[in-house]
Amino acid sequence: MRVRGLDYFLAVVEHGSFSEAALALGVSQSAVSQAISALEAEFGSPLFKRTRTGARLTPAGHELVRPARDVVAELAATTGRVRAASENGRHLLRIACPAAVASDILAPALGTTRRAHPSLEVVISDPQTTAGEDPLAAGEVDVLLTFDSPARWPEHRSAPVGPVEFVAVLPPGSDLPPGPLPVTDLLDMDLVLGPPGDTFRIALQEVTDPLTVDRSVMVEIEHRETIMLLVAARAGATVMPERQARLGASKLGLEIRALTPRLRQQFHVVHGDVALQEPARTLIIALRHGRAWSGVLR
Repeated sequence: MRVRGLDYFLAVVEHGSFSEAALALGVSQSAVSQAISALEAEFGSPLFKRTRTGARLTPAGHELVRPARDVVAELAATTGRVRAASENGRHLLRIACPAAVASDILAPALGTTRRAHPSLEVVISDPQTTAGEDPLAAGEVDVLLTFDSPARWPEHRSAPVGPVEFVAVLPPGSDLPPGPLPVTDLLDMDLVLGPPGDTFRIALQEVTDPLTVDRSVMVEIEHRETIMLLVAARAGATVMPERQARLGASKLGLEIRALTPRLRQQFHVVHGDVALQEPARTLIIALRHGRAWSGVLR
């Protein structure tokens, strides 16, 4: 089995069609079709059901997704370790990443990358602190993680990663019944959130009326690291990515609830078309084919 075939397979899974996968990979659609046909012949079962609107995974295809991701990510890490063994110099990798995805998506992928390239130096910044509208074109960063639509970055290549699952974080001693919390019930509470344009606030506004969210915000704060302390002090409730919530909630005695409808946000990894250094390639593969932190409440 060729790893390239697995890479093509995962691209079809991510993009939902052979044509979109070919466009993202920079190859012809026939090349993708041939690679998938070779995999199907090897496994003796169709992996996708072709439709007019794209391609859907068959039961056999679903079984292949996780092993394929593991193989591709491990190969990238192994390749990086082998090449690093012969490198004398040190590499610098500059990443722009919102805090909302730093722990859930970036952390596991960056761990894979650092293990593959032990001498790698990494600088992580918030996209809002970059000087230009396009930090990639300005040469300020090598890789950008963003929740913006890929249409905003027509000059660069992008791929979906995530999504990030948001949960409700409630003050200690909540008397609410167990189980997922309806968003409508959350909006009846006083909320502690960042100012308009904050990632957490945008995520909540995408599943309900933005004006209702604004009316529910009783404590507006720019210092995101203080939000959980305010919730612990019973200043209100909030929403945040699940991993971030779990990391702090146990120490502060906070309650975490899944939301209904589920509050999820899709992110994208964006990079330039120029030749990437190996550490950046390893990171992108880990982001695309690795798995975000998975502890979603049910």
